[in-house]
Amino acid sequence: MNQGSANRRSAYLTALTQEIERKLQRALNCPSQRVDLLQQLLADIALEIDDRARDIIVSRNEDGIAKAEDRMDNCLCFYEVLADHYVRVPEDGKHILDLIVQLWSQSFVSHIFALLFHKWLFEVPIENTEALLRYGSALVQGARNVFWIDIQTNTRRFLSLFHYLLEEVALVPERSNKISLQARRDLFLLISRFLFFYNLGDFLEIFLQQFPTFPNSFFVGGPADIFVIELTDQLQKLKVEPVLLHYLSHMSALQGLELRMSTSTRLKSCLYSFTSPGGPMYPTRAVRHAAWDILDFLFPPFCSLTDFKLQEARTEHFHEDIRNKKTRRHQNKLCFWTEIMARCGFCVAVAAIQMSFARNPMNQACRLDGTRGMLLAFSSDCFILGVGPHLAGISL
Repeated sequence: MNQGSANRRSAYLTALTQEIERKLQRALNCPSQRVDLLQQLLADIALEIDDRARDIIVSRNEDGIAKAEDRMDNCLCFYEVLADHYVRVPEDGKHILDLIVQLWSQSFVSHIFALLFHKWLFEVPIENTEALLRYGSALVQGARNVFWIDIQTNTRRFLSLFHYLLEEVALVPERSNKISLQARRDLFLLISRFLFFYNLGDFLEIFLQQFPTFPNSFFVGGPADIFVIELTDQLQKLKVEPVLLHYLSHMSALQGLELRMSTSTRLKSCLYSFTSPGGPMYPTRAVRHAAWDILDFLFPPFCSLTDFKLQEARTEHFHEDIRNKKTRRHQNKLCFWTEIMARCGFCVAVAAIQMSFARNPMNQACRLDGTRGMLLAFSSDCFILGVGPHLAGISL
């Protein structure tokens, strides 16, 4: 890029910075118009750069071709260019940052901070430890808010921000360790919720390897469990049909994850809630079919024929005894988790039956439902030992 183009670019970015300062100062001085002014500023910096401005802002080499690192084929927004500018020239963003700090508690301020200073926070040295705590928390909060804007509008306007937080922060310990441990945990939880939305499921394995430690990991499980828990919570909050279908179409990436029984059941229950019409999720027909498809993919509804016949033979004597008992008073006490798996079409087979009728001969009832090859166990003493695509054991 020649000197003339560099000067034009610098002048243009300086003018943008001055305009942002003017609007922030006006918001600070006019409490009655503060929310509207901040909302307008957020909309301005999130705008896509038009062709005329792009010719001025985007760097070009000697052949007149835009450099790859400064060009995005799909969409280039003002916040992306300004974020790079405040890393190269930190002094230009200092006054804006001071105004943002004075407006911390106001709506849309965290959005603006996350968009303009997400690179500055990790690439420019900051000596004030107390300020780092504030900045890290504001970054996660603001990023969450703008990602939800993309969810509600089914767009990817803030993909650049998410991509940076994932590849340049979460996967780079030297940068992620710059913010507090709590902010780092919140950042990983945030990325877990939006990873599939931004089509970056290919990073799932390496992303899980970088997960920070959580104080409740003993109870909820490891990184894979935490990721799935956040994902299921996200799914239950989605109200935009194309976005929900997009999530369900990418959940095949979960295949092969080692999950705790409670996490696996949580995922099944979440997906199952989208398979039935009506409340509480009110899924459309397309969503119901997509939910069934991913359920059948992650948790195959049938075991192999050989395995099923083996388990059926092992339990044949048990069914014969039950048929002779003529007792039904405990059949209504169906184990909740067994019911969930049965309705989802999972083949739940008795892997080992250890029972003594002398101990409690009237408290057992079991039947084999051949509709989809499901074994339903009714007993006040039964509990699930394992779940998933393999045989699950039921202890009686």
